[in-house]
Amino acid sequence: TIGQDMLASNCQEGVLDITLPEEGEQVSGTVELIGTVNIEDFGSYKYEYSTTGAVSWVTIAAGNQLKLDESLGFWYTSSLVPGPYLLQLVPLNNIGEDLTPCIIQVEVVPEE
Repeated sequence: TIGQDMLASNCQEGVLDITLPEEGEQVSGTVELIGTVNIEDFGSYKYEYSTTGAVSWVTIAAGNQLKLDESLGFWYTSSLVPGPYLLQLVPLNNIGEDLTPCIIQVEVVPEE
């Protein structure tokens, strides 16, 4: 949880949540993200990753449909340096403002 404490994270089951991968899970290759984005005044969502330490978010992809514990999209980790990464799910309201994200930490490992 290096650097994670300084980041506001607001994961709530049924509202804003990353179900898979789970906190602390090891991932490799193509990772399907499963989660929920069911906020009031929903506009869209995006998901991003960052190395731990110097946090610098890189947007992976976005979507514009409400999700209830379903596929949010994919994260291709093959080209990343193995190690700990933060993964955040950012909801945007219907006027395009970023709201407080749900952030988890996962470990990217080399593909078998």
